[in-house]
This record gives sequence, structure tokens and C-alpha cells, in this order.
Amino acid sequence: MASNPHDPQAPRTSLRDTVQMLQSIFIADETMVFRDEDLQWVQSLDSGAIAETPESVSFSIFLGEWRKVWFVVTLHQNGRPNVLVKGEDIGRDEQLEWQKTVKDILYGLDYESEYVIYHSFALNIDEVL
Repeated sequence: MASNPHDPQAPRTSLRDTVQMLQSIFIADETMVFRDEDLQWVQSLDSGAIAETPESVSFSIFLGEWRKVWFVVTLHQNGRPNVLVKGEDIGRDEQLEWQKTVKDILYGLDYESEYVIYHSFALNIDEVL
């Protein structure tokens, strides 16, 4: 029986690996900013220390200073990511359009594949630019 890629199941890649890979895809004016409570864990990854992996990690993604929208992402150890669209000086219609774009990207992911979250950002970042 074929599995449904839209079932809310755990990604095949660990949270630790996903965060480390995501940190590598952003260019100079794109930033990934972690919540204070997740920053210590992320810094332990950077130093090579072994730290207990939290149930979830949240961060904001800013795609350059010229963008008036950014994304707040929560990756869960078990389950799908949550992605919120935030913005400055954007109207309701534009926010709804951004939310639809993000929803369409997340819905179309194959959650059975390895590195699904990394690939979704790497392959779709141009779509949101």
C-alpha cells in the first residue's frame, strides 16, 4: 500500500541534521535567527558538542533587508513544520497570498523523502523572492 505524503508523520531526517543543513543554504543578506530559548542548542551544534535535541526548534528567516515579509518556522522532532508569514506594511490580501504560497509548498512535499525540509527551502526559496 502506498503511503500518503500528506499524512502528518515525522520527517526522515533528524532535527539536528535539518537545522545544520538549513544554516548552509542562505546567502549574505538572508538570515536565520533562532529564538533565545533555542539558541543555546544551536550554538552547541556549531561547537560540535553533543546536546539533547529539543522537541522543536523555532527560527525566523529574513530574505534580505528589502523584503517586507519574513517567515517564522517551527520544526518539530515528530511531525510537519509550521510556517507563519509575518510582515511590515503589507495588506491582508498580500499576507493571504504569501500564506497560500507557503501552504502550497508544504502540501506538495514528499514527507517520505530524506532531507524533505532542507529540500523544500533550497528548491523553493526563489519562489518566495
